[in-house]
Amino acid sequence: MKVFILLLLVSTSIFGQKATKDTITFREYNTLKWSDFKADAPVGSPFSASVSSGMSYKWSYSTAAGIIDFQYAIDTKLYRNLSWSVYKKEKEEILKHEQLHFNITELFTRKFRKALSEYVVKRNIRKDVANIYANIEKQRVEMQLLYDKETNHSINKESQLAWEKKVSILLNEYEAFK
Repeated sequence: MKVFILLLLVSTSIFGQKATKDTITFREYNTLKWSDFKADAPVGSPFSASVSSGMSYKWSYSTAAGIIDFQYAIDTKLYRNLSWSVYKKEKEEILKHEQLHFNITELFTRKFRKALSEYVVKRNIRKDVANIYANIEKQRVEMQLLYDKETNHSINKESQLAWEKKVSILLNEYEAFK
């Protein structure tokens, strides 16, 4: 019997961040509050807030009795101690903007779950899973950057509303992978 387990935590801001009470998953808690932004704002930053979120995943497989058993778990993580804001109570439009960043990460978590559900285990499973993750992560980062560019970091209200609608529709399309 062969068994392999891989655990990888990836954040947009940090690699290998351990799960703590200051790390929460989208499943546990999917609505941000200003109290979730625990880090100090960087001196001189041109931005008002930053949410640190990412995907964590683990997978395993075994070939007991000649049958391949491929298992995986993927979560959207919020890292409170890496998320910051210069505001703590007001500016709800900025909180909505940061919420959508968290939602976009959840969207790509669902896409990753879908991709792994469709994956046919092959000889190079480690490489295959890493490539699937890398492709999904690249798309996630690209979407996050495009979102900030098109909304001008929440300043463009019309674009912000369009993105909220777009992400909501996409999350619904991947509801089966929640």
